[in-house]
Amino acid sequence: MDQFLEFVHSLNLRDKRNIISSVASGSLFAIGWWVAINAAAAYPLNNDLLKASHACGAIATLALIMLNSVTNSQVRGDSMFSDGVCGTSFIRIWVFVGFLMSFGSLIASFWIFFDYYVSKDRNHVPGLAILIQNVFIFGSTMIFKFGRSEDLWA
Repeated sequence: MDQFLEFVHSLNLRDKRNIISSVASGSLFAIGWWVAINAAAAYPLNNDLLKASHACGAIATLALIMLNSVTNSQVRGDSMFSDGVCGTSFIRIWVFVGFLMSFGSLIASFWIFFDYYVSKDRNHVPGLAILIQNVFIFGSTMIFKFGRSEDLWA
């Protein structure tokens, strides 16, 4: 185990942090939507897969865009663009709403899965696909937001 940790440390991944987090985040996002599109193609009837449950993935995607459209320095107020209509308070409210949408879509996908698919005698696969989609988009959002280093832009 010690040799493995030394090998990982010798790779010097700190320089490639942005690349690794971007690729990991993009892969999770693409796989999440791929699973949802596959479920929609495999279960075309609304009785099998609720078409309204795709709203969870759309809201999670919008939350990903909202959370990653601002930098952490703008949230802290360290940015040189802190005045005007989109000041620090607006940016903080923007990020808060983005987190609410992200967590809300994740909770809604769990709710849909357990209420519509598990509690009733239905096929679990379509609900599990929506759940996996939202878990992957949530993971993608968090990796892309907190996995990158913004030192290069400061």
